Amino acid sequence: MDYKNLERMISFESKLELEKRLSSDIAQYLTAAISKNGKATILLSGGSTPGGVYRMLSETDLDWSKVIIGLVDERYVGPENDYSNHLLLKNTLLQNMAQGAVFIPMVSNLSDYIQNQQEIEAAYRIFTEPDVCLLGMGPDGHTASVFPNDPASQIALQNTT
Repeated sequence: MDYKNLERMISFESKLELEKRLSSDIAQYLTAAISKNGKATILLSGGSTPGGVYRMLSETDLDWSKVIIGLVDERYVGPENDYSNHLLLKNTLLQNMAQGAVFIPMVSNLSDYIQNQQEIEAAYRIFTEPDVCLLGMGPDGHTASVFPNDPASQIALQNTT
């Protein structure tokens, strides 16, 4: 499905129907990218909302060894921490058929925040133009840890322009 020219909202009867459609569309984009480029890159959100999509994707038959997965945001915690988006992906997507995917976590060095930032900035250059990027929205309206009406988020957004 080409979402670039979509000018209307799509409604679904249930969350399950949305998850099925989204996982199918993501699989199509990944397959097309692999065919065109020999690999596909995808950036994913954490949180509670996309877990069903990730579980469905993990059952999808495609060449996962050519898929490189990253996160759009992460907490500075270890990969086994209950608040870690890394753990979410490990428990939902990075299993079944998708266990052969390449996953690049956002936290590789818990002992040195600055060193971790440098390592991740270098590793995440592969995601400059991702083939797929899934952003979620929390119940309070936040997306990728940018919170509405939050002074720190507003300052960070001003400093990026």
